Amino acid sequence: MRLVVPKETRPGEKRVAAVPATINKLVKHGFEVFIEKSAGINSLYSDSDYESNGAKIVSDIASEIRNADVVASVGTLDLNHCQNLKNGTICISFAQAKRDKENIVAISKTKSTLLSFDFVPRISRAQSADALTSQATVSGYHTMLTAASLLPKMFPLVMTASGTIRPSKVLVIGAGAIGSHLCFYLHRMGCNIMLYDGDEIEQRNLSAQLFGFNSVQNAKVYEVRNIVEEQLGYLKPNGYKIATNYNYWDKESDIFPITFSCVDSMKVRKEIFETWKTQEDRKVFFD
Repeated sequence: MRLVVPKETRPGEKRVAAVPATINKLVKHGFEVFIEKSAGINSLYSDSDYESNGAKIVSDIASEIRNADVVASVGTLDLNHCQNLKNGTICISFAQAKRDKENIVAISKTKSTLLSFDFVPRISRAQSADALTSQATVSGYHTMLTAASLLPKMFPLVMTASGTIRPSKVLVIGAGAIGSHLCFYLHRMGCNIMLYDGDEIEQRNLSAQLFGFNSVQNAKVYEVRNIVEEQLGYLKPNGYKIATNYNYWDKESDIFPITFSCVDSMKVRKEIFETWKTQEDRKVFFD
């Protein structure tokens, strides 16, 4: 079978769908692997690294995709490539239904199969294919580092003979995959974390992992929960809470210098950000 890995074209995308260490395994399983020239350069993999593991470097990626049995990419294929797939091609990527709707329709018209890691459930049987958790780990870590560089003060408690710098207060909304990893990194950096999630069980579980049986810190977490729910005003359609009023950020912006929004709902995230932008003395916001 012919497996083709094109270079990513989305601005800012530095990942590549296959690394040299996996090429050897694919070749042993009978694949002919074709890598677009310089596809791995942004991930610090040279063309020679791929060639030494059995891959073939190609310049005309369009013709290779037309003849491919499997196409692996991080983002969805470009629209012009989607339209040129042969019947029965298998496309593997992180395709997102809302963002990549036009590309997905084009792939379906060629009677090809699209497999998206974005839809792999986080269950025990699917752990070997769970790429989202690894990406959430990276996202949480990178977000924490970026926030630390933007905030005009240090994260941890610093005590010196000349004075004391109190730890930064951080509000994290959403205790899912990215939110939980973010909290762990912020906790290690010494931040004063205020955690909120619409699902009280999720919030309780993550709070216990972060603070153990520290009753004082857990009490603070639930104090924040009460404040957020009172100030935001929550509806609960179909068992999931959606924020409807964001005056909380206007009143409490000085309390939380950094706000991290890790909510699944795109509508809620957009509304939170639009309200945050109206603050005169806004600090740092990450979505």
